[in-house]
Amino acid sequence: MKSKLINFSWAFLLISAIFSACIPHPASLPETNVNFALEDQLLIGEVYKLQDGEVIHGNIAGIGATLILENGSLVEGDINLLGSTLEIAGTVRGDINVLAGTSSIQSTAQIQGDINQIFHQINISPDSHVFGDINTFSIPAPVIVPLGKWAASLTELFKPANWIAFQFSRTLAFCVLTVLIYYLLRKNTNRVIKAIEKQSAISWGTGFLTIIVMPIIILVLILSIILIPVGLVLVPIYILALIYSWIALSIAIGRGLNRWLHLTLADELQALFGAFTLGLLTSLLSWIPCIGWLINLMALCVGLGGVVISGFGFSEEFLRKKPREPERQPPKPPREKLIASKEKPKRTAPKKNSQKEK
Repeated sequence: MKSKLINFSWAFLLISAIFSACIPHPASLPETNVNFALEDQLLIGEVYKLQDGEVIHGNIAGIGATLILENGSLVEGDINLLGSTLEIAGTVRGDINVLAGTSSIQSTAQIQGDINQIFHQINISPDSHVFGDINTFSIPAPVIVPLGKWAASLTELFKPANWIAFQFSRTLAFCVLTVLIYYLLRKNTNRVIKAIEKQSAISWGTGFLTIIVMPIIILVLILSIILIPVGLVLVPIYILALIYSWIALSIAIGRGLNRWLHLTLADELQALFGAFTLGLLTSLLSWIPCIGWLINLMALCVGLGGVVISGFGFSEEFLRKKPREPERQPPKPPREKLIASKEKPKRTAPKKNSQKEK
């Protein structure tokens, strides 16, 4: 199980597949006194020190960890680190694959394989022995395009005919995607639409805050190095939420038009009608300078808020109405007082004078 986790972490880095350089290894490396041997190691947010005489017969994979290889230690496999700190004074017979973080290669270090790095800072002592290559990969890869050709291609794109063809193709693809998502996720989409229709103001406010706050959170997580995996996971979730917001908003528009025009279209046709209308409106608004994109962004906030409130349509707790509290009635009087109040007072005969009038 541990070996599978290490292989998964290694594949996640995608560095070994990018760099496939093959170099002849030296015939011999300095021997190490073996006092303690270990197998594959998986490090998550911990400090791991390989001391003199200790050997690892396998690979090391780490996320947000600190790995220290002292002089006299030996790693026979690869070292794959994500957002970690690496200090090497011993011997590494495999490759070192690092994504973000920092590394320090000291003068006593012996590295037989390659060093492959992405968004990584490394400090190599001039007295160290690195027999492989040091490869630095940047995302995206730099593409050298002459400025004149780039400007000409951009001008061609903004020609009216090409721009209209691009917008029509985008709208057509959006219509197909909307109908497909609604067919596959009908129940979830209906919950998102319900949130948009019944909580429009709250949906807009929630979506507006999400658009502002979420990119900041993702950027902070990525810059923190330790929480890079969390930030990288939030990026596709955020993009999917934006796309799903447009889809739900287009279906809500289609339903509104169906009621307003007194039509009896099927649900899928309503979704198609709404997607075409929304795609056409956003294309026309994009031509308005300065404020066209802002209007589209404000419309997106409504759909995004519905997605957030409903949890991608998996929850409807926020949409349920709270039951009304029963009206408080005045307390009833005790039963004894009620019975006493119902009893009529007895009539008493007038008192006769003790002396008769003569």
